Amino acid sequence: MYRYKRLFFSFRHVNSLPQPVQRPYPPIWGAAVRSRQSFAWLGEQGFNLLVSSGLDTLGTLADHVAICRETFGECQDEGRRPKVAVSVPLLIADDDQRATAEGEYYLSRYLEVWADAGDSWLKRNSQCYPGYGGLGHVIRSIEPCVLRSQGNVMFGCPERIVDGIHRLDEILACDYILWHLDFGAMPVEVAVRTLKLFVDRVWAKL
Repeated sequence: MYRYKRLFFSFRHVNSLPQPVQRPYPPIWGAAVRSRQSFAWLGEQGFNLLVSSGLDTLGTLADHVAICRETFGECQDEGRRPKVAVSVPLLIADDDQRATAEGEYYLSRYLEVWADAGDSWLKRNSQCYPGYGGLGHVIRSIEPCVLRSQGNVMFGCPERIVDGIHRLDEILACDYILWHLDFGAMPVEVAVRTLKLFVDRVWAKL
């Protein structure tokens, strides 16, 4: 039975079912974006890492992932390492130019919404989250074509996607890729086409 009391909510005599099979508890994942302190803290806690291919170059992201892995090694038993999952927008079409044009269009819509959310940091700064001040301005300065050329997003024909996955693995050595298939309020048929092409023409070549 659980009991929890805090300022804004509380509960008592509550069971969480079904019980987890892992001991002492299921794996814990934490997300980090820009703050080096966040990556270090997750490593120190022994948590797995969830990142977005997002705002920085893959090289910068690799440096941040390395911080998590280094602090994890310092604080945990020898031989253990954190699992790393990266979220990547994906759009595939038979024609490379079509995939690029569609992907950049929907990504620009996605970035607009993200920038609006980032405006809440416009007049705020925090020592715990350095680099977040003016986040909306930073996001609005991003060009979808730049993110594509850097490998932060993957738009193209199946062959180009295979090459992009190999490059991403070389840079980040991630354990999982979480494909973001429905960004920018795209029609469901576009997302379904991407998924079908991935299964039929990308997966077998990895």
